[in-house]
Amino acid sequence: MNGYLLTLLILIAFYVGIFALHKTGLMEKYKLSMMGPFLMWRTQKGKELIERISKRRGWFLYAKASKIIVATAMFSMLALLIWEATIVPNIPKENAPSPEMMLGIPGINPVIPIWYGILGLLVAMVFHEGAHGILTRANKLKLKSLGILLLVVPLGAFVEPDEEELQATTKKKRTDVFSVGPGTNIIIAFVVVIILAGSMMPSVIPVHDGAIITTIADRGPAYYSNLTAGTEILQIGGENSTVIDSLQSINEVKAEPGQNVPILVFTGKGEPVIERCTAGLAVLKVSAGAPAEEAGLEPGMIIYSINDTIIHNYTEFSSVISDMKPGIGVNMTVYSYFDSLMGYAQNSSVTTITPADRYDYYSSAYAPYAKESDKGKAFLGITVSYMGLGLMDVKTIPLIYSHPFEGAEGFRGYVMAGLGYLALPFYHLSPIDAPLSNMYAATGIWGALPNSAFWILANSLYWIFWINLMVGLTNALPAIPLDGGYLFKDWADSILVRLKKDSTKEQREKVLTVLMYVFSFGVLGLILWQMIGPRIL
Repeated sequence: MNGYLLTLLILIAFYVGIFALHKTGLMEKYKLSMMGPFLMWRTQKGKELIERISKRRGWFLYAKASKIIVATAMFSMLALLIWEATIVPNIPKENAPSPEMMLGIPGINPVIPIWYGILGLLVAMVFHEGAHGILTRANKLKLKSLGILLLVVPLGAFVEPDEEELQATTKKKRTDVFSVGPGTNIIIAFVVVIILAGSMMPSVIPVHDGAIITTIADRGPAYYSNLTAGTEILQIGGENSTVIDSLQSINEVKAEPGQNVPILVFTGKGEPVIERCTAGLAVLKVSAGAPAEEAGLEPGMIIYSINDTIIHNYTEFSSVISDMKPGIGVNMTVYSYFDSLMGYAQNSSVTTITPADRYDYYSSAYAPYAKESDKGKAFLGITVSYMGLGLMDVKTIPLIYSHPFEGAEGFRGYVMAGLGYLALPFYHLSPIDAPLSNMYAATGIWGALPNSAFWILANSLYWIFWINLMVGLTNALPAIPLDGGYLFKDWADSILVRLKKDSTKEQREKVLTVLMYVFSFGVLGLILWQMIGPRIL
């Protein structure tokens, strides 16, 4: 069934159920009410717990730290949204984010796994609203009720202070209450990721060394084999086989190109097994107007030899290209897949290739990428990979999780590394489930857990981190009705008081109203621009 139709049917059933509750009088009995499209459940339960916790010392210091965290997050998020707006013209239409991708709701956003997402959202809601409630009472303000917002599933929790009292109180107390919600989410995110990256993931080691298949190119050798994405390659070749102990090992394979060779693979289930695939460096892409296109090369072909040198791997390919001279033709032999043979054989239509000058080609085709250092270097215009495979070293996943800033240099490098850590779900690297999780084993104290339990815990921590950080950063934005919007308004008012000491509260309120409209709609516009911009430019 179509996902949109299923969602519509679930929503219809949800509202039919609400209508039935209203008609039977159960809505009022159980303190249920509607707030726009959401079902709101109010309760007095939990108030005593909040009251006791709020009497502990240190909450005002915690609120002060939260203000610093939220202010930093606020301006960082604004800067990120503005930067993203500048790169929108470079985003292809097909890569533009869809509305469901912009919503961090499990079951709607396809990237967020539903159960881990719900867990992360529940943790975020409980601690976010709990922090609001605690600082409300720590500042001796009234707390009317607690509750949950539902739209089929719980989408938010809330504490309900006395709004009139909150607006009449001092800015310090008000900003205490508003800052601790997003501040707590961000703090939880960092505490959880320290446990995950600092303790759990460093204990993970591969069961076998090898290279994990991430993609299989259309019409490449692997496309016609039984190899599948998510499988780990351990060994390639027959008698003189190459053990794949790292990704670099692929560049050392000596199997005869064009020959069907055995490959030892680990699927994450049982023992390693033997599959077979045609060996060789496969063409993935041919650049328009490049020497490779003129020579007749096509995606899927296997390069057997260039200038009478047999090409076993990428290292040999690079070496041969570096020795070639622009404008001087050389012999070339390639293999193609023939349906009639159900295998690879020499393609006699490709016999020679004449490399171009790399600088000259880029100057005419992609001027911004032309480099003076490329003058005199041979250029064929093909992208290649072994057997048409996209590969990742099996050691990469634990390394990404435990050392996300490995190799990062400068401020931009650390920012991009941090964004990369958040993007793991988009690369299908979170959650890590079987059979991929079976390719790893935890050691040390974490090794005492069953493998399945370890990965459930690791995945849970990552999504608690991810959802809490997203909730915290989003709520820090200077847009009403977000917490950051109310904070920004009070902070802006404090600045206005200092700049215009003789201004009245009414005068400042007019300025603040305009300012908040500008920022609120500005933030909304920057977010919508990411979806709309690529589709209209």
